[in-house]
Amino acid sequence: MDRKIWAVVFMACIVAAGCDGAKDQTASTNNLTVNSRQSEVLQEKSAPEPTNSSITKAVEIIKPLKYVNKRLGFSLEFREAWRDHYQIDEIDNKIVINYLRPNGDKEFLLSIERHTREEWDRVVKDDTEVSAPGGILLKTDTYVFSSWRKTDAMGDMSEEEQKVFVKIVEDIYDPIVSMKFKPEGMKRSLIDPRTIRVGDTFAGLKVASVKTANVHDTNKDCKCYYDMVKVQFRGSIEVTGDYEVQDPDFSEGVIFHVDPDFGFPEIRIYENKDDNDLPDSISLQFTEKRQQERFGKPGTKGRARLVISDYFYVYSQSDERSKVKVKEVGYITKI
Repeated sequence: MDRKIWAVVFMACIVAAGCDGAKDQTASTNNLTVNSRQSEVLQEKSAPEPTNSSITKAVEIIKPLKYVNKRLGFSLEFREAWRDHYQIDEIDNKIVINYLRPNGDKEFLLSIERHTREEWDRVVKDDTEVSAPGGILLKTDTYVFSSWRKTDAMGDMSEEEQKVFVKIVEDIYDPIVSMKFKPEGMKRSLIDPRTIRVGDTFAGLKVASVKTANVHDTNKDCKCYYDMVKVQFRGSIEVTGDYEVQDPDFSEGVIFHVDPDFGFPEIRIYENKDDNDLPDSISLQFTEKRQQERFGKPGTKGRARLVISDYFYVYSQSDERSKVKVKEVGYITKI
C-alpha cells in the first residue's frame, strides 16, 4: 500500500492511543530523555549510579535536530517537521523515539537497538532478517543495528495535528534514508589502485577491468598515485545517499552521492588518506523512465535507497563522471 495512503488510513482508525510495546520499552524511571523542545546543548556527563540496567551516560545534541549517541555509536538527523514534536528515551542498548502530542502525551514511533554479532546469531537463526517491523538497519564487523517501528493506529486527532503527524510518520519506514542513520567511528576501507587486479571482489562487486595513467609532470604537486583511474565493477549492491535532479539539457539527470562507511568501494587516489573520499557525484543510469520520474523535477533534492549495478568508477582530469545502473528504487525522501 502506498505510504501516504497508509498514513491517512493509519490516522483514520480510532483505537486506544498508544503502543503496548512502547510502554514496556519506556517504563524505566532512570532512562535518559532527550526532548526536542529543549534548545540547550547537552554535553556528555556521568549520571548517578542507576538502580536498574538503564544507561549511565548522557547523550549529546550537536544541533537542535541532530542526535548523537556516543555510547551506542550512531547518529540521526531529523527533518524540520519533527521540531518540537519528538522525544528520545535511551534504555539499555536501544533508543526509543516517541511522538509528542499537543496535550503532552507521547506515542511510540520507532526504536533502534544495537546487538553484538554473537547476540544476534543467538537470537536470530536466519541471519538475514528479523521478525520485527523495520528489521535490520545495518551490519558491521562487530554489531548489528535493528529497528522496530509503530504498526498500530493513533487515537483521535485534530486536523492540525494530523498534518504534523503525516509528515513525521513517513520517516519511520527507513531511518537510514529519512533520518540519516549513520554509525559513528567506523573505519573506512580504501582500495589502493596500485594493487587492484581484474577478478578482485570488493563488497560483492567484482572488478572487470582497470585502467590507469601515471601522473603527468605538470601535475606532480597533487601527491596522488595516478592522473587517471577507471575501474569497471560487475554485480549489484544496495546503497543509500543524497541525490539532486539536474536540468537534463545541461547535465546527466539525477546525480547521486553515496553515504560513506556503508561498504561501497572507495578508491584511494591520494597518498594522504584524509584527502580521499567517494566520487563527488555519480550519475544514475535508468532503464525505466518511471524510475527516474520518482526522483522529481529538476532542482529536486532528497535521499534515497537504491539497488545499483555495474558501477563504473572514474577519476580523471576531465569532466567524465562515475556512473551506475539503477536496478531498484527503494524509499525516497524529498527535501
